[in-house]
Amino acid sequence: MKKILPRTTPVFTSYPRHANLVSMLSEHKSFHHWLFMNHIQFHSEYNKEAFYVGFYEPIPRVIYPLADTQKIRKDVIEKNGIDVVTFLKNAIDDDYYIYMCVDTFYISEYPLYNKSHFTHDMFVFGYDDSKSCFHIADFLFEGRYYDTEIPYEQLKVAFHSEYDFTNDFNGIQLLKAKEDVDYPFDINWIIMMLEDYANGFDTSKRFQSLGDPYVERVYGFGIYEEIIGFMRKTTNHYSVIRALHVLSDHKKLMRMRIEYLMEHQYLGDPELLEESRQIEKMAVVIRNSFIRYSVHPIAEKLQQIIEQIRQLQQREKPFIHQLIESLKNNLSGKLPQNQR
Repeated sequence: MKKILPRTTPVFTSYPRHANLVSMLSEHKSFHHWLFMNHIQFHSEYNKEAFYVGFYEPIPRVIYPLADTQKIRKDVIEKNGIDVVTFLKNAIDDDYYIYMCVDTFYISEYPLYNKSHFTHDMFVFGYDDSKSCFHIADFLFEGRYYDTEIPYEQLKVAFHSEYDFTNDFNGIQLLKAKEDVDYPFDINWIIMMLEDYANGFDTSKRFQSLGDPYVERVYGFGIYEEIIGFMRKTTNHYSVIRALHVLSDHKKLMRMRIEYLMEHQYLGDPELLEESRQIEKMAVVIRNSFIRYSVHPIAEKLQQIIEQIRQLQQREKPFIHQLIESLKNNLSGKLPQNQR
């Protein structure tokens, strides 16, 4: 047998959990409501000496408003003698996409294959018995996000690896789009998130009732100086490139959000759209400049990139404030009809 669940090219690929979720939800009737209401606030944090920059999400990998989720730990599968290959195939037959924790040492499509043990969340969306393989998607060679195939046996060994699993779901998570669920569009929420971003407000305080775990984070515009500080002291160029890629994704989504707001008459100022395009271009230039710098590190070039980051911050500040003001003015003069 063979079954491959439908997916689309994700509109942004900051981290695997973003790219994968977007790729499976992009045809949902409320996709754009969810996308544009939930990727505004930005934050950075240090976690066990690793530097992270990304979209704020309350309790990542736990709250999926548009997806039904089920979770089973690795030890439960093993103690009950469940064959993981059969389990995954049955889940796919029931239209579940799969997140699972694997040791990439055993999977040939990962750069660390037969080199180093590293636990990672892999996305599985299909299988083919004629080839004895699963279809997966992830950031693989050269850090590129793409689909590929892996043998059943490699996945099985990678899942049952004795290497210490530290992934935050340590096992298997099944996801299926809730096709009948609506996600109402709320322009007031977007305005509040933009204000949180502009003011550097700790948005996790709005989700304390959910038990969102507290960690030391910097929010909003404060992340620019955090990125600069990390760039100055690290030799881990890959982590910086990832941070700058996520930053450019943030600007891309802001531009897409403004296009959507204009299309649905929440905004009427074309200058805001043009400014968002210029800000997006600046972020892409910064990312690409650092990629070139990582190949030939020169101190003067790093200082130029740092100056570009500060210019981006200075340009974005008045843009965000103007966007908030325009949304408020438009809202007070015209109430949107129904849910857009």
